[in-house]
Amino acid sequence: MCAWGGAGGSEMNFAVALLSLRIIFAAPQNLLFIVVDDLRTELGVYGHGGLVSSPNIDKLAARGVTFFRAYCQYTLCSPSRTAFLTGMRPDRTRLWEIGPYFREQTANATAIVTLPQALKAAGYNATGAGKVWHPGTSSGGDGKWCGGNCGGDDQPYSWSYPVPAGVDPRVLFWECDAGPNTTGVSARVWGLPGAQGCITSDACVQCLESYNVTTPRSWIAAPCDDACFVDSLVSSRVAADLAGKGAAAVGGGAAPWALFAGFKRPHLGFAVPQWALDAQPLHPPLAALRAPPPGFPPSGWSGNGEINSYPDAGREGVANATFPGMLRDEAHAPLRRAYYAAVRWVDSQIGAVLDALDAAGLAESTWVVLTGDHGWSLGEHGSWAKVTLFETTARVPLIIAPPRGAAGWKTNATVGPEGIVEHLDMYPTVLDVLGVAGGVPQGQLNGASLAPLLREGGGGGSGKNFSVALTQVMRGVEPGRRCNNHPPAGGEGAEPTCAMGVSIRVPGWRFTQWVGFNYGNKSAPAAPIWGDLRGEELYDHRVDDAAAGGADPNNNFDVSEVVDVAGDPQFSAVKKALAAQLRAAWAQ
Repeated sequence: MCAWGGAGGSEMNFAVALLSLRIIFAAPQNLLFIVVDDLRTELGVYGHGGLVSSPNIDKLAARGVTFFRAYCQYTLCSPSRTAFLTGMRPDRTRLWEIGPYFREQTANATAIVTLPQALKAAGYNATGAGKVWHPGTSSGGDGKWCGGNCGGDDQPYSWSYPVPAGVDPRVLFWECDAGPNTTGVSARVWGLPGAQGCITSDACVQCLESYNVTTPRSWIAAPCDDACFVDSLVSSRVAADLAGKGAAAVGGGAAPWALFAGFKRPHLGFAVPQWALDAQPLHPPLAALRAPPPGFPPSGWSGNGEINSYPDAGREGVANATFPGMLRDEAHAPLRRAYYAAVRWVDSQIGAVLDALDAAGLAESTWVVLTGDHGWSLGEHGSWAKVTLFETTARVPLIIAPPRGAAGWKTNATVGPEGIVEHLDMYPTVLDVLGVAGGVPQGQLNGASLAPLLREGGGGGSGKNFSVALTQVMRGVEPGRRCNNHPPAGGEGAEPTCAMGVSIRVPGWRFTQWVGFNYGNKSAPAAPIWGDLRGEELYDHRVDDAAAGGADPNNNFDVSEVVDVAGDPQFSAVKKALAAQLRAAWAQ
């Protein structure tokens, strides 16, 4: 395991110190952007260190600013990642499910400029490793590759890879996902000509097979080498890239770079080295509320389809016609323990990357951004995984750290409920702090720079009052059934049963409506059908938002959304005001 802090876990020798000084005064600022799959804010820096071990993430937080009220735009992988990498809300990218590709869904396909693409156009060498875009058809890959699950990665638009003759550019991003059998999935594994990406070694496959790790399960651990697990392959690749960038910086004149790293765990199934599971308490506490809150509308129920797709978890179901798919209490503790082990595991790999940044002498010239693509439920409200609009799934970790020693920027700081921010704000923030101007079409970005919240003394930026976050997710009309029939590229023929949950988070409150939805088409905008109301949720967050720094009171992750008060007459005025605010914000 790695620990990142001070001088990268050990004293820097004199040569590395000199290298760091040269970079401070000679090199432009770079970007290391880390995105973690299914990572919720139950981390040490968010007040949960007694149960969850995240020392490396916590040390990164000490070097920058941690946002306690940051929210994704969509509680599912591909729509969420597409939103923050384009800076556009899902209704504009027309991405509401896994599978479609935003450049095939929109009329101005090639006009959209992604964050890495904007940096590439500004002279940055933009590369990455792991799961940054959702790989496969969701980011432009061929449906015949790996069953539509590899390649793509928004090539050739987003990245700086040179394209050799005869090589499809869509296989050049160094991707590394984990398949159901836990081994690496990439275009290179598939054997596509010129493809880049991870491959699990034969020795590792043999070890994983010997412990039944390659059999799809909701969780499993094995005493195989760390290198046998996908996130170690990602961290090793990123560390090697950083070492190369550090060496190139010694001679001076190297182009600035933006390196994106995507980690798989703690995504299901929770396959981790044995040491990570052994380090977790055998019986972690369960969620306080393990059923939908009183008053919760059936139209908002997710059905827990993802976790029930694993045979071992699916056998643990509770019969409930209104809210199908809930797991018995006996299944909760082992799954929670395994999730926390997966967090411990991925934190160690993030530590390896941050150690490599130090060892390369690049920490003094590099901005670091860390986030998750969305949150995750661990039995709160009876829900597991994502695709809900509870705080547990809509809220995301967000840490932004300036180059070490950079003057004028906050360190070891937090932004609490006074700053309700969105994933969409990351794109303009990165451009702002790196000093990149232009290159993005006017009106593309829906977010605003967070630089005023990062600077000592504030100042600058757009003057936006960060007090509203919008999140959404698609749903089928039948309880427990997601709408998986994504509308075709033109938008015509969408199932009338499809609904959309649209949620607004403001200081003190979360308000959600489940409504019909007009998918529009490439030329006509998508929009909620406000008159087709199918359910409402209203949660009182005044107590937890008033807690010091926005920390979860008493270390209880789901203390705030235990009763849906949407039907309570004493809150009718609040609900009416929030409904108007939701519609107004959605129209912007």
